[in-house]
Amino acid sequence: MKLILLSTKLCLYGFFCDLCADLCTKIAEKNILENKPLNKKLLIFMSNLSNNSLVKWQIIERRFIRLSLER
Repeated sequence: MKLILLSTKLCLYGFFCDLCADLCTKIAEKNILENKPLNKKLLIFMSNLSNNSLVKWQIIERRFIRLSLER
């Protein structure tokens, strides 16, 4: 049961990470096309969002792999 819940969580969080990365990319592309500079605040936000999301996803992935190997 734990494996099923963890796999669902992994799938949903992976989707969330991809969505956040796509959103950050679109914001950056929009600013570049409008010849607006990418300000420091936006770059830090994009970096922290993508880094924190990926780190959390990797933790969930490790738990899932550990549970899969135990079974």
